[in-house]
Amino acid sequence: MNYEDYQVEDFLSDASFVAWQEQNDAKAMEFWEDWLKKYPEKQEEVNRAVALLQLLGLQEIMPSDIQTQRQKNLLLERIEVLKKQPMRIGTKQASIRPRALVWWALAASVCLCLVAIIFWQSSKTVVYQTGNGGSKEIVLPDGSVVILNANSTLTFSDQWKATAVREVWLQGEGFFHVKADASKTKFWVHTNHLKVEVLGTKFNVNNRRGKTKVVLDEGKIKVSASMNPKILPVLMLPKEYVELADEDTNFKKKSVRPEIFLSWRNNQLAFDKTPLKQILQTVEDHYGVQIILKDITLATREFSGALPNNNLAIVLESIAGIYDLKAIQKEKIIVLE
Repeated sequence: MNYEDYQVEDFLSDASFVAWQEQNDAKAMEFWEDWLKKYPEKQEEVNRAVALLQLLGLQEIMPSDIQTQRQKNLLLERIEVLKKQPMRIGTKQASIRPRALVWWALAASVCLCLVAIIFWQSSKTVVYQTGNGGSKEIVLPDGSVVILNANSTLTFSDQWKATAVREVWLQGEGFFHVKADASKTKFWVHTNHLKVEVLGTKFNVNNRRGKTKVVLDEGKIKVSASMNPKILPVLMLPKEYVELADEDTNFKKKSVRPEIFLSWRNNQLAFDKTPLKQILQTVEDHYGVQIILKDITLATREFSGALPNNNLAIVLESIAGIYDLKAIQKEKIIVLE
């Protein structure tokens, strides 16, 4: 089937599309971003597919605590069984096609989570996405503001009731300025690893490369692990940093300078004793490129300072100058030697 003929279920069945949403495949990211430019009329169906990916938990982002880890594991086990077994209809057998399997999995997931049914049927899901090197300011239904960093996705319902929890789902990085609510309604930010609970505050959430990092600028927030109830929640005060990775059994917490982590909002990349390897990963995430460092002995060499971040060529030129390197770029691959 040609990609231009894809429907929502076809996108969900496509491993490359899922990899693009998980931002773990540079080739997939490049392909789908270019494809959307060629076929902008497919944007609505793509948005619906993205919303379903997050609703299903294929990116491990679920809309409610009611969907427990045990239920999710049972669902995944059932899907694996269905992949291997034929589906009986009367006395005949019919092979389960990938498209049918996707919708069967969706039905099973929704049955396991009543809240997800209510969320999906009673409101429209809004999806915002940013591409390479871009950012976007988003005003949420309650007046709160989110600045979405490059290569990021924000999903939420367009109908927020006065007594209901205000919820958003983040893949990538975003800065949140949450409006205090007179009714003290909670505001939750979900990522793969954790849930951030706030009332009115300013904070940054970075959900990339198998870990989520939270930096609190103003106010007070509570951070809890989404997929591991054994990890105790932590309360954060201004100028504190919390991190949780896939393999972690507890939160890592420390004091930081928030302006370092918030510099991207001003088209800068600020670093404080940061190894070159980590700097290059930040550039990769922002511009959707792959950077190869020839001299691996430089990977641990630290840098403190700020780099301009409104143009990839300028960023590369700055890094090359600092480390006495030469940047050679071929499409999405960059070699530093």
